[in-house]
Amino acid sequence: MLYVDDLVDYGQAALDRGLPGRHWCHLLADTETELHAAAQQLGLKRSWYQHPDNVRWHYDLTPAKRAQAVRMLGAVELDRAGLADLITRRRAAQQQPNPMAAAGLVWRDARHYDHRGDQPCALCGKPTPLRSHTGEPAHKACAEAWLAQHPGDTRFVSDPAPRSERVHA
Repeated sequence: MLYVDDLVDYGQAALDRGLPGRHWCHLLADTETELHAAAQQLGLKRSWYQHPDNVRWHYDLTPAKRAQAVRMLGAVELDRAGLADLITRRRAAQQQPNPMAAAGLVWRDARHYDHRGDQPCALCGKPTPLRSHTGEPAHKACAEAWLAQHPGDTRFVSDPAPRSERVHA
């Protein structure tokens, strides 16, 4: 789910920093995958992503982009209490171990290997022929480390078990 908080007037300080306007808010989501997808739909640059190393990750929005997020993407409007609750939920999720990270990702499917050549890993920047289930270049070890730091996120997932390994009820 996507969220936006209240607009805040940063006054002259925003203008002194060269920002296009004084009023800003935050675009937030339950997962970073959702957040980046929404940011892309809104035309935001990935370089504008803030605080990727803690639970406060977000993008800043102008009033016009906030309106677009609500109208076009269905972002839920949060007050300060709602924002605090979201951050608390993120903190709690971060404390829970990610079973996929602990067990290791299973990338057996040939689609995880791109024969056309290496591309920079989205996480470490070093070349890799490996691709995630969405086609994102990533080393398996980098993806597992990322999952350990982002419990509950589905940016990287294992392949479904082959029919012969599936448990039948």
